[in-house]
Amino acid sequence: MSAKSPMALRAYIIITAIAGAAWLVFLGGSITWDTATIVESVLLVALIVLAGSFPLPVGPNVRTDMTTALLFAAAIMLEPGAAAIVGSAGVLVYTIMQRLPWYKHPFNTAVTAIYVGLASYVFHGLSQGDALISAALIPAAATMYLVNTGLITGVASVQMFMNPFRFWWDGTRENGLAELSLLAYGFLGAVLYDVSPWTSLALFPPVIILYVAF
Repeated sequence: MSAKSPMALRAYIIITAIAGAAWLVFLGGSITWDTATIVESVLLVALIVLAGSFPLPVGPNVRTDMTTALLFAAAIMLEPGAAAIVGSAGVLVYTIMQRLPWYKHPFNTAVTAIYVGLASYVFHGLSQGDALISAALIPAAATMYLVNTGLITGVASVQMFMNPFRFWWDGTRENGLAELSLLAYGFLGAVLYDVSPWTSLALFPPVIILYVAF
């Protein structure tokens, strides 16, 4: 962030970072770190870092990656506190590796903690037992998408002085289906992992082919 950055942008980033840190502290107090949770957390962090380190070109000057799928998988596989920590840790590591401007590290980390934690909170609060196949997937996915895009829209609108509703709608119209497909892919990966961790390896070949094709 340069000295010429608008005060409003600085304030938005600082408030978001504080909110994300507070949310992590709030959720972190209820985590039960058993062996399964630790193994799944380490695996998901590694996969998030891997996916974020290899963005996929989908158009001129436009790139995406598979992190959304993994973050949604974390939200439904893990309890809210663990999901928020896993998501924010993975995003922090790969954004540092990409050498982005320093202020993007706390902002992206906080945003991830907020929307992944909220999505997990909604899913586990509404689902019955430990079943991954649940009607709670719909509000959880909606929460993850709306909170994520809402926070990103906010910072972009402050930075570029754009109408936030117009910015959000244009982004949703262009990328909404792609985000939906990534959420569905994350759900599929979580279900396959729940059946057998080795079964989820079947998802890797299509992703590799997709990257090579693009």
